[in-house]
Amino acid sequence: MKFFTAGGMSILLFISILFSTTDALSQNGQVTVNSTSGTPYSVTVKITPTQILRSSTTCLNGYNYNVRFNYQITYSGTPQGNLYTHQVEIICLNNQVNGFYSLPKAAANSSGTAQTSTNPFVPNNGTPGQYSSPYVHCSAANIYTFNCLTARLIIHGPGINSQTIPFNLGNPLPVELIEFNAEAEKNQVNLNWSTASERNSDYFTIERTRDGENFEEIGSIKASGNSSTLKSYQFTDYSPEPGISYYRLTQTDFDGQSESFEIKSVEVKSSQVITNVFPNPTADSKANVLVQKTNQLVELRLFNVFGQLILDKQIDASNGQVIETIELPQNAGTYMVELTQQGEVVGR
Repeated sequence: MKFFTAGGMSILLFISILFSTTDALSQNGQVTVNSTSGTPYSVTVKITPTQILRSSTTCLNGYNYNVRFNYQITYSGTPQGNLYTHQVEIICLNNQVNGFYSLPKAAANSSGTAQTSTNPFVPNNGTPGQYSSPYVHCSAANIYTFNCLTARLIIHGPGINSQTIPFNLGNPLPVELIEFNAEAEKNQVNLNWSTASERNSDYFTIERTRDGENFEEIGSIKASGNSSTLKSYQFTDYSPEPGISYYRLTQTDFDGQSESFEIKSVEVKSSQVITNVFPNPTADSKANVLVQKTNQLVELRLFNVFGQLILDKQIDASNGQVIETIELPQNAGTYMVELTQQGEVVGR
């Protein structure tokens, strides 16, 4: 306050200063909002951009895009009810706003993947197919080149004032995964994945489990290190388990940090647990028959070209794949190996 003198009278003038208070804390790609009235509780929202979704792959005259991201919402305390408003805006190159206006409002922990819907436009520099900083050609569009490092959370709910909270997103994921697929084909499972960009990416690990919990590593593939172009990878599981198995893809950085992606389930039917015969053709009177692991006894039968039975024996592969060496007749010719389980042919 200040004193002023006017006409011999002292006038006391109060100067009112409004202080803004915050009921939110942001750090490391997440923001925590605390209730200010009623039963105490808080909501923590974590946003991680993962991919730039381009509207074009040629983009001669510019292109639109949206941002795919992962979200994680965590409640603590006793929520007073569902949120009224729960939205996020991700800020990318040249301060373009990418809005998503349907974050879950239910007062429960949740996580998932979503994408923005506001379609900002990236213009060329006046020449078809050419772009000037800060804009980039669509072939180089990724989380790093688009500088998606900040966001705004828009939230309102019981005991939580309506507010817009800016926060830093932190470092984006080292790998921008486009797809990961697993598919059974006869006696093997083919796994394929592709990335739009990679940063300090050392290698990928492929794991498998039957129970969905206890994973075992079955292989690894060297990653591309640093890349802003499409990279494709492939791995084949030549000894799949019969029935339903779950495959997990994990990426590891040069510094040892790792992240795992969505788990894929694959069913290998009993008719797909078939045999491989090698060498084929063979120069001597022996051949090896590879029988995949199966919980039921396998009957192996050998026929000549006239359909005559030459050999009939049972194989127990319940503890893992078995390589069975069979004696062939001395006569040169063509022979057929047949595997059956409970009368059903499962391999030829």
